[in-house]
Amino acid sequence: MQQSTQLAVNGLTLRGMVHMPENSETAPVPAVIVFHGFTGEKVGAHRMYLKLSRMLENQGIATFRFDFSGSGESDGDFKDMTLSKEIEEAHAILDFVRSHKAVDASRVTLIGHSMGGVVASAVAAKRPDEAAGLVLLCAAGNMADVLRTSIGQMRAEEPNAPLPETYDNGGYLIGLPFAKEILELNLIQLGLGYDKSVLLIHGSKDDVVPVETSSRYKDVCYGEKAQIHILEGADHSFCKREWEQDVLHAVKGYIMQ
Repeated sequence: MQQSTQLAVNGLTLRGMVHMPENSETAPVPAVIVFHGFTGEKVGAHRMYLKLSRMLENQGIATFRFDFSGSGESDGDFKDMTLSKEIEEAHAILDFVRSHKAVDASRVTLIGHSMGGVVASAVAAKRPDEAAGLVLLCAAGNMADVLRTSIGQMRAEEPNAPLPETYDNGGYLIGLPFAKEILELNLIQLGLGYDKSVLLIHGSKDDVVPVETSSRYKDVCYGEKAQIHILEGADHSFCKREWEQDVLHAVKGYIMQ
C-alpha cells in the first residue's frame, strides 16, 4: 500500500511517501528510509527510489521517502538549504519511522544517494544502535572539492569580488551558508562511528562523485564492515535499465541477508 505522509520539522512541512506491505497488519515489519541527493526529490531519477520502494514492499519491507525542505513538494526555499539542516531533518525522519506502529524499530535501514549518502552516513554514525543497516549510493564525500573548484573559477574571473550570497545552479539558487559549511567540514569523517555492515554502490563512470570516493569511505570509516559494489560503466544516477536493476537487486539482497 502506497500513501502520502508529512512531518513537521522546525516549522516546515516535509512531504513524503510511505510504502507499507500487507503483512504489516499482523506484525511490525522492517523499514527503509531513502534520502535523496542534492537538487533531487523523493521519486529519484528515472523513478528509481519509487521502483525500489515497490520492490521492497513486495518483499514485506516498508519504505519511507521524504523531500528535504526546499526540495520537491516540501516547504521551504532551496537557497536556505544546508547540509546540517538536512541532517537534522533526517534525524526527525528516523524518529518518525521508528515510532510508526507498523515498523520494527530495531530493523530500520538508511539509504542515501549522493548528498543524501552524506546525510545517511552522518545520521548512522550518531545513532549506530538505531540504524540496522546503511547503503550509500555514490555518497558525495567530495562536495568540498567541487566547491573549491567552483570558487576558484569565480576568483579567476573576478579576483577581488566577494562571494555572492546566492548563485544559480541550473535554476536552483544555492546560498552562501551552504558553501561555507561544506568547506568547513570533513564530509567523509561524518560517517565515523557506525559499526555495522555497510553497502557502498558506485558507478565506475560517475563524473559527479569519482568512484574512488566510495573507497575513501571504506578506508576512513567502515573498513572490513563495508562491501563496495561497482557498476562498470554506470553514471552518477544509474541512468540505464541494467544499471538501475543492478542497484535495486543489490540493495534488496543486502537488506534481506
